[in-house]
Amino acid sequence: MKSSSTQRQTRAQSLSLATIEEARAALEALSEKKRDRFTVGEAIVKLEQPIQAALDKGYSRQDVVAVLNRSGVPISLSSLRYYLGGATTPSTPSDVSEPDKPSLHASRSLSKAESKALPPLVAALQAPRSPANRQHVEDVIAYLIE
Repeated sequence: MKSSSTQRQTRAQSLSLATIEEARAALEALSEKKRDRFTVGEAIVKLEQPIQAALDKGYSRQDVVAVLNRSGVPISLSSLRYYLGGATTPSTPSDVSEPDKPSLHASRSLSKAESKALPPLVAALQAPRSPANRQHVEDVIAYLIE
């Protein structure tokens, strides 16, 4: 004899076509749900154009960070750099700590073994600075030099 909960599960798994169509219609009738909460990264993406406009007007990234913080967007200079992905031109000497990407010409002149090491090196160079990251970069460079 089946228990009551087993019988309910079996019935719940067997649905009529009308029920499925009703569920489909209800789901398709849903309007777009507006989000009102975003992560800091999502906020920076939404603010990318005004941030770039401020940089183009001569404001530094540090100035932009101060405006964002005063406006309730908690972000550090390093986080802003990370979210912008280095897409903006540094506007002050203090902002010039972003590594240059290797040129296509330089990439083509590497051996196969060296080119396999290139993506991790580029990723490490683009990652936020830390002692572990620095050591990883040094290890990859040492491998390339050998």
